[in-house]
Amino acid sequence: MKRILNWQDWPVLGRWQVSPDHPALEGHFPGTPVVPGALLLSWFLQQLTRSTGCAVAEIRETRFSGVALPGAQLESRVSVNGMDTRFAIVDSSSEPARVVASGWVIVASGDAAA
Repeated sequence: MKRILNWQDWPVLGRWQVSPDHPALEGHFPGTPVVPGALLLSWFLQQLTRSTGCAVAEIRETRFSGVALPGAQLESRVSVNGMDTRFAIVDSSSEPARVVASGWVIVASGDAAA
């Protein structure tokens, strides 16, 4: 995957403050909880489907480059070119803001419910 450049200029698709009491944090990892990567990806995919009205046809690549901690303020940012969508999940509560996950998905044409 190409290195994400200028994600700061990409529009924000959604925001989520991770509750320290989120059930996915229990046991992931005891004593030092982090938000599971699968939960980050699921949240982004839901945001994208709601925003575009289209289902994700394929996850081409995902890279987890950092950790999101309980209480983190996350933003999903996207760069859309037709059905090709690059994304970055950013922890905006850290200083400076940093990418915790990024990747590339293909959205299906048509209705998400199809």
